[in-house]
Amino acid sequence: MSYITSGTRHLSLAELNYSEEENVLTVGKKTLPLEPGWIETESPWLLVPFDGPNQLEQANVCLNAHIKPIGTPQFHKWLGAVAGDMGRLEEVRASTIKVMSFVFTKLNPSIEVSASDNPGSYGFNMAATKYNHAKLHTFGDCACLHQNPEGHWVNSRDWGEGYCEYDWHNTDADTQAWSLLAGIGHLARLASQQAVKG
Repeated sequence: MSYITSGTRHLSLAELNYSEEENVLTVGKKTLPLEPGWIETESPWLLVPFDGPNQLEQANVCLNAHIKPIGTPQFHKWLGAVAGDMGRLEEVRASTIKVMSFVFTKLNPSIEVSASDNPGSYGFNMAATKYNHAKLHTFGDCACLHQNPEGHWVNSRDWGEGYCEYDWHNTDADTQAWSLLAGIGHLARLASQQAVKG
C-alpha cells in the first residue's frame, strides 16, 4: 500500500489546475499568474508548504511537499479513455503542447522556439503511457515530467491503486518547470471537465 493511500487523512495535498483563459496556475486556493514579472521573483520549487485541507480525493492532480505532481485514479482513468481514441488523444496532445509552448515563450520571450510535428524529446510533446500515465516534454534537452517508478509517495508497485507520482528530468530552468506544471495542470482541468463516468 502506498504512502498516499495509507496516509490520506494526514496528508496536505493541493489540487493543481491551469486556466488557459486567464494564464494562471492554481495550487489549492493559491493563484499563480504566469507572467514574467511575477515568475522572476518566484521559483516553482517554493510553492510549498500548502497548509490547506487535503484535496487528493476530489482532485485529478495534486502537488506533494516536494513539488511532484500526484495523479489520481480518476485522472489516469480519464487519460486511459483519451488514449483509447486516437482522434481525441491528438486533440488533447495538441492543446497541451499549445499550453506548454505558450507558457514557455511568455516567460522567456528571448528564446526562439520552432514548432515541430515530431519534436521527440527536445521540444514540446505529450504522450500517454501504457499505464495511462502522462509524459510531458518541454523545450530543452529531454526536459520532461514523467512517471516515477521509484517515487517516495507512490511507486510502481502501487500503480494498481490508480495513483502515480511524477518526477522532473533535466528541468534546469524554472521556465521549463513552469511550462510542465502548466501542461499537467491543463490535463487536470480537461479531466475535470470531461470526467469519465462509471
